[in-house]
Amino acid sequence: MTRLIAVIACAAIALAAPAFALNTSPVPANTISTPGKAPPAKAPSAKTKGPAKTEAKTPEAKACSAQADAQNLHGAARKAFRSKCKDAAKTAPAKA
Repeated sequence: MTRLIAVIACAAIALAAPAFALNTSPVPANTISTPGKAPPAKAPSAKTKGPAKTEAKTPEAKACSAQADAQNLHGAARKAFRSKCKDAAKTAPAKA
């Protein structure tokens, strides 16, 4: 009997947990869309992920990415390879 009560208690806790994860914060008035009207443009925030710069990649960065692709590198190994590659490209003498 105590085992049944323990199972029911665990199930109740497991099923109730998603209810606490709900976001109940109110929606700001300027984000509610009206039909026929475009939503307001969002300003970039510090919380957004992605590159900080919106500039195009340099030729060195593109070449290093191509080399990493050729070596089938992913994750931390790719990041380390590209970093070393770009540093080497910066310190190499410029081709004339």
